[in-house]
Amino acid sequence: MSAERTAQLLAQNVAAAAAVARRLVETREDLGARFPMDADAIDRLGRLERREVDGLLKQVENLQDILGGRVFRGILLAGDEDVAGLTPRDVANRMAALGVIVDATAWRRLNDLRNRLAHEYPLDRARQTLLVNDAFAAIGPLLEILARTEAYVRTRLPEVAAIPTPRNVP
Repeated sequence: MSAERTAQLLAQNVAAAAAVARRLVETREDLGARFPMDADAIDRLGRLERREVDGLLKQVENLQDILGGRVFRGILLAGDEDVAGLTPRDVANRMAALGVIVDATAWRRLNDLRNRLAHEYPLDRARQTLLVNDAFAAIGPLLEILARTEAYVRTRLPEVAAIPTPRNVP
């Protein structure tokens, strides 16, 4: 893939992550007073609130996935690094070495949460409650990582930051 195409994809993926983050901030504002939730509080949610909680779960999953699956690899590719064969752990370690993330272990915990969100829907009330609360708790760290990622792209990859996307077009 050409350097220009790599830069375009990275800019688009950073913009996509930012769009998910904006919705996640709105969801946090709408639901924040309800957290932390217990199983009874989840049971008492109305139809619209249940949809908002479902949206929260999906938004957390999506933001972590876009960052870890597309943006981080794009940063490495833009830096002329070979990503073939890199595991998510390898990518997290490289992002920590670059200063994009502070703690690779904390990132891996967010990746584990993303996997739980994507691959299981627990019927057990206690596990459901834990998942919902863990997703809500992940919002702050994910938004911080996105902010660090955007700052890295602006300062270290200005050619990517200059590419017009729906987010940075005046």
